[in-house]
Amino acid sequence: MFSINYKVFFDDISELKGADGYFQIQVDDEIYGLYLQDDLDSFSVSVYWWFVYFLRSIQLIKNERLVYISDIETPRVWIELKNIDDEKITIREAHADKLDGTQAIECHVHSNITYPNLSNKLVLLRDFECEVLKKAKKYLDDLKQLNDNSHPYILKFESLIAYAESQ
Repeated sequence: MFSINYKVFFDDISELKGADGYFQIQVDDEIYGLYLQDDLDSFSVSVYWWFVYFLRSIQLIKNERLVYISDIETPRVWIELKNIDDEKITIREAHADKLDGTQAIECHVHSNITYPNLSNKLVLLRDFECEVLKKAKKYLDDLKQLNDNSHPYILKFESLIAYAESQ
């Protein structure tokens, strides 16, 4: 089982209202990320960018054996997606240095990798895709309620969803 939980903060400071909040993934009984009932800015992350990276990973994991999504809030943490057989993937937390020039999504990491958590949990690729798309669409609806629908970040997000669905 793979699921995404998120909560947006309704602030007026960001260029895109609802960009920040809590973002959490769950793979079976293991959880990565934080989801609290209270809105504590000191624990908030960019919900927008987490969804962008997961939407992009849908496209990549079909053609690559490994995809790493950077937790941009931490210096060494990645979420590793490993394509097992075009129908199943494993998802786990990986720790590795982020060298200069490293992108938020990589298909290989250039340093020693350790795996402290999310130990090789098997997920059907179709379930992964469905959950990412379902929650991304819900998040898009949240963004549209808080912002002008022609906001460039919303338009970009819509196109990422459409592209991921067409894959």
